[in-house]
Amino acid sequence: GWSRSCGDVFFGQGLKMSKANKRILLVLDVNGFLLERTRKKLPNLPCVKVRSTYVYNRPGMMEFVKWCTELFVLGVWSTAKRENVVELVKHIFGTSYHQDVAFILDGSSCTPTGLRHPENK
Repeated sequence: GWSRSCGDVFFGQGLKMSKANKRILLVLDVNGFLLERTRKKLPNLPCVKVRSTYVYNRPGMMEFVKWCTELFVLGVWSTAKRENVVELVKHIFGTSYHQDVAFILDGSSCTPTGLRHPENK
């Protein structure tokens, strides 16, 4: 988590960001916000296949992500399995995603509440 001391910001396990590089943390949701994933291929739309799903970039996603990497410390969150989230992050940020993404939270980081969205019966 975040803690403050003498004007410096400490992130996670001691990763210290200097005052000059101090940026706000922004956590991005992968599925549904940056990308759309489907089991069936949608006609007439460019996509890539990541594991067992077809992945479609949201319009303007790449430009938005580039803008975010310049202004924020980024984290990525998804309810998907870790191995799937890592592949999606590689698709978005490239194989050197470690340079842009401070952490990845996956479905194992979620706390079950028993609540469901009405469309997910």
